[in-house]
Amino acid sequence: MKISDKENKKKKDWKSERLHELEIHRLHLDTLPFKIVEVKEYGFLAKVKGIYAYISFHHMPWKYVNRDAWNHVAPTLIGKIFYSKVIKVDMERISIHLDADLPQFKQAELSIGELYRGVIINKKKYGLFIDIGYHFNWRYGSIVGLMHKSQLDVLVNFDDMEAGSTTVVIYLGENEEGKVSLTQNETDVDWALGIPQQMVGQNVWVEVGSNEVPPDRRFIVLGKYRGKIIINRILYPTGSKKMGRAKKALPEGEIITCEVLGFDEKRRVLELKWLKKNQPEKIPLYGYSMNELLDYQSLVNLLHIKTENDYKVEEK
Repeated sequence: MKISDKENKKKKDWKSERLHELEIHRLHLDTLPFKIVEVKEYGFLAKVKGIYAYISFHHMPWKYVNRDAWNHVAPTLIGKIFYSKVIKVDMERISIHLDADLPQFKQAELSIGELYRGVIINKKKYGLFIDIGYHFNWRYGSIVGLMHKSQLDVLVNFDDMEAGSTTVVIYLGENEEGKVSLTQNETDVDWALGIPQQMVGQNVWVEVGSNEVPPDRRFIVLGKYRGKIIINRILYPTGSKKMGRAKKALPEGEIITCEVLGFDEKRRVLELKWLKKNQPEKIPLYGYSMNELLDYQSLVNLLHIKTENDYKVEEK
């Protein structure tokens, strides 16, 4: 269908009016909403006041370390509205450039232990960088966190995880450097909340695993936390070598009693002293509640219980 000269002139007049309006906005440093339309090699095609404009990745409201990350999140940004200033208006070429590198987001309220869906923007040998700003439909901008490959769900193969795909993660909080930490392992959440750390000084049941795994993976505290039995002359002044041999000889599946001496928070490991004289009966660990696995005083210390009526535990 051929457009009449009248209609063509009307269209040109409309564009001219919009361009002049945008130029005035540029001079006044006004902030305008724009919608992302399409991804380009170095930025996005956008629309502002009904006219196509261009915004480079460098002028977006947040930054990534490489261009590939933008390409991975780009499909989820199409149709999203952000705010920018007009930095260039070319009347002859009808070219408009935007700059959205300005404050426009509130800080998201993240909760430790909560699930969030994110886009994998980068994959390294040691883990995945995931942007959970996607979870909030980008209302709070970009929120990038690292999930180490050891923190993946046991049913997930790291090799199958690809940049650009989405995944569900658990928020662990921020590390000492202020960077977001993510996981798919619920035990990591307990560490973030300080639950295993409260066991120091308490006696706990420990299940013995296979000799083929590393020492800090062989001993499982309460069926959940990794433990490492410490053997030295300070703890065992007259029998450290004998205790060391006895530890190596422990059969898989054995249930023993240990005292929690401390913890390695970075490696998520409880440091244990084997109380060999307090060897418990061989009972299955799984299926028992917390009050059946801990002695009474340890239970009170761990869960801050002030009454004895909640747990019927016989006093020694």
